[in-house]
Amino acid sequence: MVELFQNTTVDGSTATIPGLSCFDQEIGLDEGDEDGAATAENSGFQTSPPSISNSRKRGSSTTDTASSPSKNKKVPVNVIMHRLVTQLEIAADKEVSALKEISQSKRGEVSQTKQAKIDDVARCLNLAVEARADKALNEYYIATMMFRSSYNRLVLSNFDTKEQRMAWLRRAT
Repeated sequence: MVELFQNTTVDGSTATIPGLSCFDQEIGLDEGDEDGAATAENSGFQTSPPSISNSRKRGSSTTDTASSPSKNKKVPVNVIMHRLVTQLEIAADKEVSALKEISQSKRGEVSQTKQAKIDDVARCLNLAVEARADKALNEYYIATMMFRSSYNRLVLSNFDTKEQRMAWLRRAT
């Protein structure tokens, strides 16, 4: 192992940790960062080239330890999971509101269609009454049964006179 790393000094300045660190929260990590790792550019650390020497001793630091930037601390898993759950809840709320809007618009379309059918049946029944189909007569009862079909409503609407409508209702009985 010593032979493998004899000319390399690891000082932690180029190390990255996937996920967010506490320091990232303070400086506001860029959303464009793909893996969310703290890097030398956004963490405030100055990179130094690895020292190449045969010595196993660390180089003496010329910086005062009191003025050194704080180390990045790992964010606990529960904080990361809390953020993930919050994001999922927000996405779910958006989906629910979109589905509610779609459902309401569909209900509105269905109720408009039902109302249009009711209005058409009422219009045809009024045409039958105008053609002298009294509500107590069999012709009126037959008309109520026949007007369930849009075809029969269309046929009645296409007659030109009251007499033609009444003759058609009498033939149906």
